[in-house]
Formats: sequence, structure tokens, C-alpha cells
Amino acid sequence: MDDDITSVKDSFVSALEGRNYTIVNILDVQRALENRGIEAEPIVLVEFINLSKAYLVTTSDKRFELFAPLRAAIFGEQDGVRLLILRPKFIGDTLGQEHLSDPARAVLKEFDRDLRDVAETVRNGGF
Repeated sequence: MDDDITSVKDSFVSALEGRNYTIVNILDVQRALENRGIEAEPIVLVEFINLSKAYLVTTSDKRFELFAPLRAAIFGEQDGVRLLILRPKFIGDTLGQEHLSDPARAVLKEFDRDLRDVAETVRNGGF
């Protein structure tokens, strides 16, 4: 994306909050490393979750908590910003779809759709 990392982070967070996700943590990795004397490129990690829906997945397979909260990484690069998101589909496939209840699979599918829409909104300069 042709934007600065702070604008992308702010847009991403706003878009998530607009879909009822709670922001659990935002970590400025570059600043944290600078505090340790390490030079790094701009990186921001965003952790987020919709607790009530996520709990449906947890009740189906407690291993889901190893992936919760959901995460995204935003990288400042010379030609713009890159947003990477841990896809809920990947989480479901890793846990094994056959081990999940129908409601749990539905939640992960909804999360995946939400995050695709959020990424598209941010990419198009929304929020």
C-alpha cells in the first residue's frame, strides 16, 4: 500500500473495531528494539479478537487458544506498507476442520471473511 505505517495501522484498527473486534495489544516492534539498541525496519503487531465468538471455537477445541488473539503484522517498506494477517482459515486447517463443531467452523469462516473485507477496506484507503 502506498501509505505510511501509522495510517495503515489506524485504518486497520478502526476497521476491526467497526466489526466488533477488541484490540488486545498494539506493539511497535521497531521502537521496542530501539530501546534495546537494535536498529529495525518499521514493524507493528496488532492483536485482536471478538471474544464471544472466539469462545465458540475454544469450546469446540481448546487448542484454538494457542492462536488467540488473532494477529496481524504491518511492515513499513521502502515502496509502501505491507499488511499480513494470520488467516482464521489457516487456524481451522491447522486444528483440523473435522475436530471442530459446526458453530466453530462457522465462526472461523466469518472471521476469515471479516479479515479479508477489513484488509480490502484498508487497501482501498477506507476508515
